[in-house]
Amino acid sequence: MKEQEYVEVSDENGVYTGQKVLKSEAHRLGLWHTCVHVWLYNSNGGVLFQKRSSTKDTSPNLWDASVSGHISYGETPIQAALRELYEEIGVRSKESDIVLFFTGKKQKHNIEKNIIDNELYYVFGLETSLGEESFKLQEEEVVGVRYININEISSLLKKEKNTFVGGEQYYDKVISAISNKLS
Repeated sequence: MKEQEYVEVSDENGVYTGQKVLKSEAHRLGLWHTCVHVWLYNSNGGVLFQKRSSTKDTSPNLWDASVSGHISYGETPIQAALRELYEEIGVRSKESDIVLFFTGKKQKHNIEKNIIDNELYYVFGLETSLGEESFKLQEEEVVGVRYININEISSLLKKEKNTFVGGEQYYDKVISAISNKLS
């Protein structure tokens, strides 16, 4: 059985309330909570995407950020980013290597699965020299990874938008943040 995750409830501006709830309860009740996305990129302009497992509650079988996950109760965003990097793709990193790109919020409701997902997210970047074959994937969550050249992401999203998590504005911000780091 999958271990239950606890998150801390926040208001829609990211101010924590001190209330500890199961992630499943936060999703069932539509409580605001926080998560992290970490984007890995290399000096050649490759941006790492992960393919989510078919067993994921939200966005199964879709391409997503290199790493993503909820911030556990009592954890900081950077601690969550470091934990998720190791859990999902086997990468150990230091706080000083990860850069906060931007923050945002999303509301996504899935009536069939009884999920009201009200999330505030922290988007981080991490430059790496690792090749696709170097990652140790958490099979329950991630079924594959691939680098996509930063100059091809926008056109690929337009052609295959139903195979990616998220919207065009989000990816524009990610591309801009990574481009700034590479220039």
